[in-house]
Amino acid sequence: MRTALFFDFDDTLHDFEAAYRHGFGALARQVLVWAGARDIDAAQLKALCQDAWDAAWHRFVDGYISERELWIQRLTAVFAAVGLKPEPERLNRARELYIRQMEGALRLFPETKHALDLAAALHPRPVLGVLTNGVPSIQASRLTALGLYQRFDLVLISGAVGVSKPDPRFFDLALRRAGVSANQAVMVGDNATVDVLGALRAGLHAIWLNRHGRPWPVDGPPPCFTATDLLQAVEIARTLLACEQPQTEGATNR
Repeated sequence: MRTALFFDFDDTLHDFEAAYRHGFGALARQVLVWAGARDIDAAQLKALCQDAWDAAWHRFVDGYISERELWIQRLTAVFAAVGLKPEPERLNRARELYIRQMEGALRLFPETKHALDLAAALHPRPVLGVLTNGVPSIQASRLTALGLYQRFDLVLISGAVGVSKPDPRFFDLALRRAGVSANQAVMVGDNATVDVLGALRAGLHAIWLNRHGRPWPVDGPPPCFTATDLLQAVEIARTLLACEQPQTEGATNR
C-alpha cells in the first residue's frame, strides 16, 4: 500500500527564525543608515514593523496580494517607520539585501539530513513531500540552496497553487499528487495550527515537532503525537505508516 510522509519546511527542516532575524537585521541597519536615525536600533525597528510585516505576509498567502505587492507593503512599512519615502530604487535594494542576507544565513537543523535518509530508507518507501507556505521562487531557491529539493518526490508551495496551510484543500492537493489517501499520510511540522491542526482536519496523521518543550498553544490537550526532533518524528511516522499497511498472509496480531 502506498503511503506518504510530508514535512513542513520553515522551522521544521531548517532554522528559519534565525535566518529571518539575520536578514531583517541587515535590512533594518541599512534603512536606519539611509534615514540617519540615531534614536532607534534594528530590534526596535523590527518590533515597530512586525504587525505590518506579518499582515502583508498573510494577505499574500491567502491570495489577496501578489508577490510584488507583498514586498512593496512590507518594505514600505519599514521605510515609513523611520520617515523614509518608499522610492522604487531603494525598495529594490532593500529587498535584494534582505533576501541575500537571509539566504546566506540558512542552516539545516543538525539532524535533518540523517532524518531524511532514514525516511527514504523506510520499507515500503513512502512518498516524501515538503509542504510549505511561501513565495514559490524563494522557497524553491532555499530548498535548493540547502540541498533538499532533490530529496523530495513532491514539493508543494502555497504561492504556486493558490491555497495554503491550514486550508484542507492544500492537504487534499498534496494527497492527490502523492497518490495516497489521508489515513496513509503523516504530516510533520512545528506550527500547531497551520501544520498539525490543518493536517488533522484533512484526515492525515500529524506529528507536532516541538523542539523547545513549549506548551500546546491551542485549548485542550494536543490531538497528535509530539516529537522533540526530526529523528523521533520519523520513528513515530514509521510506526503510524506501518499500522496502515495490510497484514501479510499468515501474519497474526499479537
